[in-house]
Amino acid sequence: MSSLHQAWEKVPLEGDLQSISADDIRRLTGREPRLMMKFDHSATLPPVLRDSGRFILPLKNGFYAIIKGEGYHRPESCGPVQEFPRKTQFELKTTSTGISEMQHLDIAFNTGLLGHFLGEATLYPTIRGRKRSPQFKLQVAGHELEVEGVQVEIDGGFEGRRSVTLVEAKIGECEDFHLRQLYYPVRFWAQITQKQVRSVFFTYEPSEEVYRFREYRFDPIGQYGSPHLVKAAAFRIIPTEEPEFEPILSRRDCPFPQADRLDKIAIIPFLAAEGVCSPQKLAEIFEFSTRQGRYYLDACRALGLIDQKGELTREGDSYIRSSPEVRHRVLCRFVLKLPVMQEILSNLLLAPDRRLNRKQLEKVVQRATSLAPATAARRSQTVWSWLCWVSIYCPALQSTGAGLELATEAHASTDTRQQLQLF
Repeated sequence: MSSLHQAWEKVPLEGDLQSISADDIRRLTGREPRLMMKFDHSATLPPVLRDSGRFILPLKNGFYAIIKGEGYHRPESCGPVQEFPRKTQFELKTTSTGISEMQHLDIAFNTGLLGHFLGEATLYPTIRGRKRSPQFKLQVAGHELEVEGVQVEIDGGFEGRRSVTLVEAKIGECEDFHLRQLYYPVRFWAQITQKQVRSVFFTYEPSEEVYRFREYRFDPIGQYGSPHLVKAAAFRIIPTEEPEFEPILSRRDCPFPQADRLDKIAIIPFLAAEGVCSPQKLAEIFEFSTRQGRYYLDACRALGLIDQKGELTREGDSYIRSSPEVRHRVLCRFVLKLPVMQEILSNLLLAPDRRLNRKQLEKVVQRATSLAPATAARRSQTVWSWLCWVSIYCPALQSTGAGLELATEAHASTDTRQQLQLF
């Protein structure tokens, strides 16, 4: 038993309802009342309270009620997880740091998920933090109590055209929660606004990346007890920037790529957006020669992500605004638009065994580029490296030590057959 729970053994419990002051708690236990009186979940209650069916409500600053009755609520099921396409125009980079409940509540709001759940097309975040409550009365376990000046904390309050929504947020699902966390904010703001006051219990499960919402209503509002569940739902946020299919037909007058590391090329558009796009800067960032920096810039131009001035093209701007999940597929599409890649894919599709070995790949590169055999052999290493990278995101294309091959429909999975349609 913890020292806090042991301290509660020193507090005499009397009847179904008793009031107790912070001074009483301090005198009986020698401990800080603030730590002795706040238990957000029934599992954290001292055994002397939990076993006797009691819970605590703050009444005034420094005064509390110890009540026999139901003070906690067990969250209902939210049903199966639904996919929700986010509404942000680009990936929010700063949301990946930390896992606080208010951070994920902000994500739910910014992506449009909260408004979707509430059915509110327009919401504005207007309330957050701690305030002192006005005076109000409530009925609880057959007793009438009066509350005034107690601290009320709101994780997020959002005003719509017709309503004000108050949100209590948690990280992870919980067995139950103290009803005070929902009830007191509702009573507070019901006296401030004429709009409908809505109450939402929100949780985010990091391991599953699932957002769960439960909206409750206290009816009648003066009765403290199990609330009525209005609706509940669970969501997983997914990206929306799904690129439309385009035939692989584009040709560009650019130097043939001589940069093997496609993962480094993928970073260059982001550097260009920050004005850091010169052979010297790339050489410094990637720790290679200035000549290699020039090759990598040429490769990025060949893909159509930057122009001759080193500035983002329209395609490059769209690329950096895509989510990471979509961005890799977008880059694959730019690679496959290159004439030499079209030639390789055509040969793969027409080959009886749908295979090209390394020597055959060199011949395709030579024919597609009119390069000398020795030069084509060197350039084919870049082509090989790029296609190996593409194969990570395109299961239909398989790279082996011997060469490249396409999965046959006889042995392909459903996902692989869908990928084959891309070609």
